Amino acid sequence: MSDWTPDTLPWHRFDRSLVEADLTEVVGGLALVESRADLYGDYLQRVLSRRFAMHPTWSTQIALWTAEEDQHGTALRRWFQLARPDVDVDAALTRYRRDVPYHDDDTTLSVRGSVEHELVCRCVIEALATTLYQALAARAREPVLQLIFKRLAADEARHYRFFFDLLREERRAHGQDLAGSVVAMLRRLRALDDDQIMRASHVASQPADAAYDAAATRGRLLPRVYGSYSEVQLESLARLLGRIVGVDQRRATRMLGAAAGAFLRGRSALLRAMTPVDFGGGVPSYSSWQAA
Repeated sequence: MSDWTPDTLPWHRFDRSLVEADLTEVVGGLALVESRADLYGDYLQRVLSRRFAMHPTWSTQIALWTAEEDQHGTALRRWFQLARPDVDVDAALTRYRRDVPYHDDDTTLSVRGSVEHELVCRCVIEALATTLYQALAARAREPVLQLIFKRLAADEARHYRFFFDLLREERRAHGQDLAGSVVAMLRRLRALDDDQIMRASHVASQPADAAYDAAATRGRLLPRVYGSYSEVQLESLARLLGRIVGVDQRRATRMLGAAAGAFLRGRSALLRAMTPVDFGGGVPSYSSWQAA
């Protein structure tokens, strides 16, 4: 278990003058996504249950992972509530859970096609979460948020190792489908800007009766997220993803990191061109949020 809890964070250091409105919208979405950890955990318990007899610690480990992810959601919601006191975060979470479905409650087979592919996708998400929180920690100016991101990045790095260990155990016991794993990884990466994630940011930051525009939300949020990554973080992401499919050479991961950087820059430019919104770094006050 991680050595911190939301209650041990130095909330008294929160500095409203350093809150950045564009980053706050990203935090709102992350807070709601992380706050559905119980749904993720229940799903994993069901689809991996066929392996519990062979791997009796898996269920306990997944429960621990679920608890830590839930802790992430709690910390992010608490910070978001300080930054946006005009938003009822609990009501937003209720709407998100109600209106944006996860997998069916009775699903017992992985939606990825196999246990191996499910674990591949979990490793992908943990690798992305690790590097995203590292990138956001480097960007954040508000001291409590910066610390939260650092705590979350460390947890997600451990979660990556946990699921990578499960993946190796699965492959040792049941063989490896490398080609299928590559396809599963690419499909999961392609789904990163899916509607569930975009809706989370919309629900968290916009009035309850505001119409949802998926394209506009992507155009506002994704360039901000993509722009947070440094070359070092992209290379780290490439290394973590490469290990999942057996690519562990430094030169190769550097090339993959450079390619990822070029892709993100191009994707950001395209989104900006297609979405006529202000990408400035101004920080509106709480009162201006209310008036918007």
